Amino acid sequence: MYGHKIYYARYTNDSLEDTVISDFDDVLKDVPLDCRFLSNRIKYPSDGEIVFKGLKRGSKAQTAGGKGLSTFNCQVIEEAEEHPSLKEFDKMKLSLRREGIANYSILLLNPTTNNHWIYNHFFLSNGVSEGSNCIVGNTCYIHTTYLDVPKQFHTPENWALYE
Repeated sequence: MYGHKIYYARYTNDSLEDTVISDFDDVLKDVPLDCRFLSNRIKYPSDGEIVFKGLKRGSKAQTAGGKGLSTFNCQVIEEAEEHPSLKEFDKMKLSLRREGIANYSILLLNPTTNNHWIYNHFFLSNGVSEGSNCIVGNTCYIHTTYLDVPKQFHTPENWALYE
């Protein structure tokens, strides 16, 4: 991890135990990494850390889940299509201001519509076609589908549904 401090979040889920944390725990069982899983965080001996957090608490108007990002240099937003606006995303992105290391954001999403702010801001305004794998400006686009995962790792029911 080389000192990277990663804030791994979902917008609408303040308890990530049943989703992202469970997935990470499964991977850590199979991948020999020198780290410790502590409740909502993974600590690495190299002073690296991944912290899992929900961005919204009970009230829809509350934004405290994204405070205190200045000690982090990376934010990963799982299910980014749930994030309501470019304004809120930019506010969080600008909170990443750790010195001496690159600061960056990663959005993981399953797009639901081309009317979403993510599509308008990152794709339409940059002339990037859906399904592209490219770098435009300071943004890297990586498109994947179920076909990128070997069939034996899917349940037959899910594969049939995807097909």
